[in-house]
Amino acid sequence: MLQVKSINTMGSSDFSDEVTATTQLDGFPMPLRVSYDPSTGQVAINLANSCLQLVAQVELRDDDGEWRTFNRIPVGGLTHKELQVPLSSPSPVSTISEISPASLGSEDYVRVRLCLQGPGDSMCGTYVKAESKLTVTFYFLRALV
Repeated sequence: MLQVKSINTMGSSDFSDEVTATTQLDGFPMPLRVSYDPSTGQVAINLANSCLQLVAQVELRDDDGEWRTFNRIPVGGLTHKELQVPLSSPSPVSTISEISPASLGSEDYVRVRLCLQGPGDSMCGTYVKAESKLTVTFYFLRALV
């Protein structure tokens, strides 16, 4: 019979010196696809699998034609994320500017980029504009003969 004796040895040493390292990415991740349904305000973001801790920065175009951050959503480790945004509704009269979300295509109302999780947005990829998901209804008329 084999008998194992546990020996607890704790060494002592000074703390190691702090080391700072920097690395570069070949290319910053981008959403594979962003789609927006203007009838419901539903946005779907498709992502490549990544081990990076990323956030999706979702921006909406306002009535003045300026992009504004709507939300920053953690997406690290996800391949799909959905969220609801306010609907882009046509305004009857645009006195401030010729540009309004309604006058733009739906794909010019939502855009998304991926950023490293942390304060600020200094490490972000390229924006991807949302493709519009329009619901098409077909009506078939039957000719009376």
